[in-house]
Amino acid sequence: RKVAVKASSVVRRLFTAAKKSAFSQNVWYESPDGGTKNGPKSVWDYWQLRPTREIERIDDGIGSCGCTWKQLDGKRGVSYIRVDKEGRVAYMREILEPLEIFKFTENNMKSLSPAFGVMDKIAGFFNTFDNVLVVEDKDKQRPRPYRGLAQPKTRAARDVVQYLWQEAQFSMAPLDPVERCVEEYAEKAVYEDLTYKEEVWPASQEALRKWQKETLDAAPGNLVFVPDEFTDGQRSCTVTWHVEYNGQTSPRGVSFYELDAEGKVEYVRMGYRLDW
Repeated sequence: RKVAVKASSVVRRLFTAAKKSAFSQNVWYESPDGGTKNGPKSVWDYWQLRPTREIERIDDGIGSCGCTWKQLDGKRGVSYIRVDKEGRVAYMREILEPLEIFKFTENNMKSLSPAFGVMDKIAGFFNTFDNVLVVEDKDKQRPRPYRGLAQPKTRAARDVVQYLWQEAQFSMAPLDPVERCVEEYAEKAVYEDLTYKEEVWPASQEALRKWQKETLDAAPGNLVFVPDEFTDGQRSCTVTWHVEYNGQTSPRGVSFYELDAEGKVEYVRMGYRLDW
């Protein structure tokens, strides 16, 4: 998609010397902290009050771009920005890490499994009365791989990240979804999930394998991570996504991926809020 100004250039200016003219007439901004804003005046008014955030990493997208950042108070986050053909910001999602006291110290799927059990029982109860209320589609099947690819189309960041989200995670027996995902990561990959305390972040391919397996084993079978948009970067890529579970479409999040010279994922920052 051709745009007047590369998205990554727009984002750098947005974080350092923003102007009201940077936002399109139909700009949409959303975050769990800033709420939802629509229109250039509303977004610009909020932007002037928004905490100062310094970019740490930024992807090389053209029509859309993501970045990781840190505030002056040390809090970290991640953003996704899409621009229109004039190079103005059309859509933006930002996720700030939660307070330290609310962060997990073990796999959050394991921590939340009792709550999932209660929710499944409630859903099952209501779903026995088809004419009263349907909490979830009882016949809904887990998504299948989007194209059935055996590997990413290329080693470009967008292709690798799309493969992870649309192909590998939905692998079916005898294929192992964990192994198909993990093989796309570098040996010393770092995976920053901002809902966890920093000391439990996976910092190697083997640690990530264990992390992913625990998540898969503890997650309900009908809980699905669904990608919404991908940036078009070559070396790095950002994806917006949401979770679908028992008729719910939250939490929503943003994940930033950076690849090494061999096209393997060497760094990830994932931001989301369980209540958003």
